[in-house]
Amino acid sequence: GFKSSLNLLIESFGDIPVSQVDKQKAVTLKSHMLKLPKNRRKNPELRDKHLHELVEMKFGANEKISNRTINEHLSYLSSFMVWCKNHGYAYDNPFAGLKLKRETRPRDERDRFSDLEIHKLFSRYDYLSATKVETGRFALYWIPLISLFSGMRLGEICPLYLDNIRKIKNRWCIEVNEEGRTDKVLKTLSSRRIIPIHNTLIELGLIEFIELLKKKDPNRERVFQELPYGEGSYIRNVSRWWNSRFLPKLGLKTSKKNFHSLRHTVSD
Repeated sequence: GFKSSLNLLIESFGDIPVSQVDKQKAVTLKSHMLKLPKNRRKNPELRDKHLHELVEMKFGANEKISNRTINEHLSYLSSFMVWCKNHGYAYDNPFAGLKLKRETRPRDERDRFSDLEIHKLFSRYDYLSATKVETGRFALYWIPLISLFSGMRLGEICPLYLDNIRKIKNRWCIEVNEEGRTDKVLKTLSSRRIIPIHNTLIELGLIEFIELLKKKDPNRERVFQELPYGEGSYIRNVSRWWNSRFLPKLGLKTSKKNFHSLRHTVSD
């Protein structure tokens, strides 16, 4: 963490006053990091070599530390310089804006749906007949639509409680939170958020649907209460239907296209 990042700074320039760390030094340190090998402390051949020796050696792309590791170092150093600035030890944060473009891991490389594919997925005839909404299978109908107009994850939509959909300052919103409920587990702390409900979802009748559920069963807790709980989530039925039946039926299934592709489509 902080210690290894600060050690890199000291190795590069010596134990100098922090006020002398300027943009030029920050850029130089970043260039040093781009040349460093992985696990230098664990490798007997490298552990005793100084940083300036290592940057003169030639390492292959797969032998060097990753962009992600470099960004972690830059982030720690940036936080350190902000603290120094706030406490009067430095005048600026020279590490601001130096992060590298994030590398994409293979498991995160999911295809986005094109506009044409989205049109095909949600065309009236195909979508209504495949979701069987007219027979009361509301989860298959609403969950992909909610994801399409919000970018929410499947694991965030399936466990929604009725009280997660409410008006905030005159706007209908979805509150993504755990609220101490053991059947709702968010991916990260930053997943907690409030999402305004898209006008298209309101026009399609999402709010009326929620109100009908409450009226029909005053004791109902969850929006998609019919979904069974298994292996720590409620996603199985919807995931299996979308990935194994609906996408293949429309000829859109590939190894990198699945429900999560909706979220990537929205983020793009």
